[in-house]
Amino acid sequence: MTRQTIAVVGAGLAGLRAAERLLDAGAQVTLLEKSRGPGGRCATRRSPVGPFDHGAGAFRARTPAFQAAVAAAATQGLLHAAPAGQRLLDLDPGPSDAPAWRGAPFMNAWPQALRERLVGRGLRLLTEATVRGLRRESTGWLLELAEEPARAALGDTRFDAVLLAVPAEQAVPLLQPHDPAQAALLAACRSEACITLMAAWSDPQPGGPHLLRPAEGPLALAFRQDAFDTGAADLAPTRWTAHARADWSLAAIDTPPEALLAPMLHALRDALGEAAPGGAPTHAAVHRWRYAQLLQAAAAPCGWSAALGLGSCGDGWLGSSEAAMPLDGLERAWLSAGALVDRVLGG
Repeated sequence: MTRQTIAVVGAGLAGLRAAERLLDAGAQVTLLEKSRGPGGRCATRRSPVGPFDHGAGAFRARTPAFQAAVAAAATQGLLHAAPAGQRLLDLDPGPSDAPAWRGAPFMNAWPQALRERLVGRGLRLLTEATVRGLRRESTGWLLELAEEPARAALGDTRFDAVLLAVPAEQAVPLLQPHDPAQAALLAACRSEACITLMAAWSDPQPGGPHLLRPAEGPLALAFRQDAFDTGAADLAPTRWTAHARADWSLAAIDTPPEALLAPMLHALRDALGEAAPGGAPTHAAVHRWRYAQLLQAAAAPCGWSAALGLGSCGDGWLGSSEAAMPLDGLERAWLSAGALVDRVLGG
């Protein structure tokens, strides 16, 4: 292709995959991420007591293309598979040919490695860069950013194309003024919210449960981070990560995180019963995921307007129309990014 200047908005797995494919094709790529680092829902929160995987806990790879990518990452030591048939975090036991995968040592290891490799190949990465609008001029696309440091870094760069690799709810208002049809496809997609607790106690807790799926109460899932980590035996504090149910999370999503600590800690103690750690936690924090789990993906692999040079990808799209079974969100995102870049390169 003729060398293009392309902006990719969102540095989750979809955005990183799109940037990788575009760099392979010789494009100049700027990747913009509103958070402090890449990874999206492959998220790991660092803390004084050790890390917490507070986004996706595990995933499966069901299509040959994604299986090959996962196998390559595993060879690099960035992912590890659970033993066949073992329940791993929020995933039920699967067939022997579809193991559950986790990041090694933590969930953001793969996207972090991708970031480092792509930056080394010339990717321009801007973090804490929230795209709040797109403006199309005769000389190309201009991005309107919320943060002054990011605006200064981006300058008046014009882009031949803009690819949105963000949740559907964030992509729609950016698409609507320019491509209402593409926006309409994503507008039907809705994500569930999730309130997540990360808490640690200094005293080791031998024995007891490592994984909970309470039948009632606010929590949908809780797991002992230190029991599932790899290469983290020296991290002594007992660390729990707990995800609230979607309905409870939606009702609380606009509550300040500090006000959610007490009810989330109470819910975790109730779920653990006699196995609950004693005393106050040495560390506790809450993260609010507004768009945690997609309920229904748009019925296309991705969205793209060649005339405008505007597209979108991510788990809001189907990713692949050839999959024989529903795909995890991370796999949909990865496949959707590949499908979008195929269209970009094909015109």
